[in-house]
Amino acid sequence: MKSSYVVRCAAFSAGLLLLLGCGGKSESDAGPPPPKTPKAAASQMDAAFQGADAGVKQNVAVATTALQQRDYEAAVAALQALEAQKDKNFQQGEAIRSSLRLLQSQIIDGVSKGDPKAQHAADMLRAQRQH
Repeated sequence: MKSSYVVRCAAFSAGLLLLLGCGGKSESDAGPPPPKTPKAAASQMDAAFQGADAGVKQNVAVATTALQQRDYEAAVAALQALEAQKDKNFQQGEAIRSSLRLLQSQIIDGVSKGDPKAQHAADMLRAQRQH
């Protein structure tokens, strides 16, 4: 009888763990994945900032062009300027964060290949986070 009770408790516990998961964060908790290509990031940025004023659209154009050309410094500066804007909506914020994640992956790739421009951009991002 005692072993039957232990087996039922173990089965119940295992079932409960399966239902609840292991408590780890799901992928949806981390936000949408970054765009896989600079072209996809540009499309997302263009859609998000479609109704923005000319100055903001200029920063979007600089950011998307810089991402496509792997001009890390220009991309960092433009995306930081867009991120600093106070009146952006949720969709715009998500587009900026997605583009920043893509930029970070490009910079990591460049640093691993010994690209000094990528290293300088990594230093810029690191300095920005310290402030």
